[in-house]
Amino acid sequence: FVTGSNATLLSREIGTALTGRCVSVTLYPLSFSEFVTYKDGRIPPKNEWLGNGTTLRINRLFKEYMASGGFPEVVLRQFRPLLHEYMKNIVSRDIVSRYHIRYESSLRELVSFLLSNTGMILSLDQIRKMTRIKNAMTIKNYLSHLTNAFVFCSVPMYSHSMKTQIYN
Repeated sequence: FVTGSNATLLSREIGTALTGRCVSVTLYPLSFSEFVTYKDGRIPPKNEWLGNGTTLRINRLFKEYMASGGFPEVVLRQFRPLLHEYMKNIVSRDIVSRYHIRYESSLRELVSFLLSNTGMILSLDQIRKMTRIKNAMTIKNYLSHLTNAFVFCSVPMYSHSMKTQIYN
């Protein structure tokens, strides 16, 4: 078994290194329904969501879920500083050392910017203007590295124009 985070061997290369002798399984954090099941023992049926305080309970659980990131260890131990440790380790071990990033502070600034703008529609140009990273290609590379390390998932903006899709 090969588990955990390893700067020298990300999931895409495991199949190449162990050709024909591996099965990759991607383990994501808890889903919201898994989180609710863990906290309450069950997910209330939709007909119970309105009334009896269930809506308030679901809203409170959702805020708690978003604060924990759904990471099982953080949920179990209720120790949020672990999230900062996860991020620090992923950025330094899986990205900076792996891709030989020279300007780690710029990458960390990008990560902070993205974390504070989760769910927002952002373009490379907007990110460039809001960070000290002046080269859009550098930003695009950093975003690719963050995606490969499972830090972020991006949803490409739809456009009929291929040029718009590439640069947004």
